[in-house]
Amino acid sequence: MSLSSYRFERPMDPDRTDWASRRCAELILDLAGGTLHEGVIDLASEPPPDRPAVMLRFAQIGRILGIEIPRVRV
Repeated sequence: MSLSSYRFERPMDPDRTDWASRRCAELILDLAGGTLHEGVIDLASEPPPDRPAVMLRFAQIGRILGIEIPRVRV
């Protein structure tokens, strides 16, 4: 199996796609200027399934994320 087939044959996470497109637009604006129009065009045929909750111990958040987050914010 080639690296590209491994990468492109897996399903995409719609949340990451949205984040990536917003980050891409931000970089384009920073580097090239221009105007960003409001709104999103989403051609998905159906909404993504609900995601399972992620269980994580508070003590592990700093180690995993690399930043400390106050307990009240978590």
